[in-house]
Amino acid sequence: MAEKVQITRQVYRKDIYQNVIDTNFSQLIQPVTQVEDQGPTVDEFFQTYNELFFEIPKTGDTNSHQYLIDQSSQYVGDEYVNPLIAELQAEITSLKQQILNSNETINDLTSQLSTLGDQFTTISAQTNTVASTNPTQ
Repeated sequence: MAEKVQITRQVYRKDIYQNVIDTNFSQLIQPVTQVEDQGPTVDEFFQTYNELFFEIPKTGDTNSHQYLIDQSSQYVGDEYVNPLIAELQAEITSLKQQILNSNETINDLTSQLSTLGDQFTTISAQTNTVASTNPTQ
């Protein structure tokens, strides 16, 4: 037996149907999700940093001024963090080289002194031998 199916339709006026019926192809494509908050901008970060400056601990493994310095130094290099640091490191390198040179000079002089001491001992022994074979009158 065939059943009767009753179909009803709603008719909208031309100027109203666009407000009632979605005419976009939204069922064919996934809707674009909004981008999640990416966090503060660089300007917002520095504004917050300046506001919290004195509340941030000076030292510590994390969340401290020292931590920020260490992280930034690794990224940009120490010479950009503070020019004085680069100057002091160059002076330290120079002083280390001077110490190495001085140590080499000390070793050379010690070796020469040891050789002179051996020569003196030999000459002294020879002098004693000559003096004992030729006694003075």
